[in-house]
Amino acid sequence: MPFVTSDNFLIVQDTHPATADVHWSAALAHSLGQNQLSTLIPLIVKNVQCSSILSEILRRCIDKNKRTAAMDLLLEATLSSYVSTIHSRLSHISPRHYGDFIEFLVKAKESFMLDERSGAAKWCKVIEGIKLGYKGKKKLMGLVGGRFC
Repeated sequence: MPFVTSDNFLIVQDTHPATADVHWSAALAHSLGQNQLSTLIPLIVKNVQCSSILSEILRRCIDKNKRTAAMDLLLEATLSSYVSTIHSRLSHISPRHYGDFIEFLVKAKESFMLDERSGAAKWCKVIEGIKLGYKGKKKLMGLVGGRFC
């Protein structure tokens, strides 16, 4: 696969030059079948820590009728990446970015809901953590509380 070129390769933003290669590789593996996709997913999880890239690959590849260990790995990596990104954004957020943050939370929630087993409960736990950890940002917490859980 073209994006796997070294052990020190890590994608943390969707603007990374290899993003298109990652998407192309995932699409190719998906079209070739479950075995190829299952082989590629651990490489993606190891080398990509960008929630938007992971969630897009997850949405394209998840088959709700046939859950595999690889898809579960990708799902967990995606959700973990969203949680990390949420807290990172919150630590540097200003009121003018609240709207963008709420839009980001909407996308995160969509990914959490792909986990039919426990996604809703995990999402509510994330929102409760936000409300507890950032209660000093009253305007933002009002927006969060009004939209989620």
